[in-house]
Amino acid sequence: MLASVMGPIGGGAGYAVYMLFVPEGVTGEEFKNSIFKMCWTCAIAISVLYFIIIIFIKAKPQVPPTRSASIVVTEPVCQSLKQLIVNKNFIFVTQAFGLIYACLTTFSQEVSLIITPYGFGPGDNSILGITFIIGGLAGAFTTGMLVSKTKKYWIANVIICAGSVLSASAFLIVLEQESAILCYIAAAFLGLFVVSSLSVGLDFGCEVSHPVPPNNVTGVMISYSMVISAIHIISANFIFTKKESKLAQLSAKGEARIMVGILIFTMVVALVFALLSKEDLRKTKIDEDNGMLIEPQD
Repeated sequence: MLASVMGPIGGGAGYAVYMLFVPEGVTGEEFKNSIFKMCWTCAIAISVLYFIIIIFIKAKPQVPPTRSASIVVTEPVCQSLKQLIVNKNFIFVTQAFGLIYACLTTFSQEVSLIITPYGFGPGDNSILGITFIIGGLAGAFTTGMLVSKTKKYWIANVIICAGSVLSASAFLIVLEQESAILCYIAAAFLGLFVVSSLSVGLDFGCEVSHPVPPNNVTGVMISYSMVISAIHIISANFIFTKKESKLAQLSAKGEARIMVGILIFTMVVALVFALLSKEDLRKTKIDEDNGMLIEPQD
């Protein structure tokens, strides 16, 4: 669960680091020097953390944590892909996860273009990004712990998708009010749901596709989300950098509304796939039938 949300944690840290090193309103050489110092500081910190991980963290525990984890399946990636493609339930779970995660990625990258037409500046963008990540981490940890205990993946997935639709709609509504505080709150609730997809969606995909190796499963799910995110980014570039097109007549706020509307539509489609999926928990069944834990041997 912790590993799945490390990306958003890094994103939140990025917003905070930018605010720390780049004062609002700086331009020219001062701005360049601030960015230079920020990049060098981040590079040094990352290098130190990398060496700490190499030295102190083991590749894997001596005893597998569960019965299902002890089942080692080594097969070519192509074979895994064949099994995943014919697994209709996995396709539904992947669609729901991939679409929501793509919205998370797109919103994180395009939020500045979305809020700038409403009079918000770089400082507002950083604060909004931080509140988005804080809400997301709270949701991811809470949802992850509840699902790990209850194993109610299906209902959690549906709630995440439905909550994403409602919170994104609420964000668009309060954005029109041009209230920074309301936008921060709406962004926190949006993060609460979309970031939670990381702690639920990937585990759900591994459950319904077992015994396909988890690395192959998560690789397929993340890759699919990246494809959808790329489509979003291309759409955003077309909308916000329009030249000779009908979109050229749109105001800056109209462009932002269309972009958020695309995200909301994507979330609605994700909700449909979440409802179509089934709670076929293959890993959990193995642990329940054979005893979850493996006793260590002396």
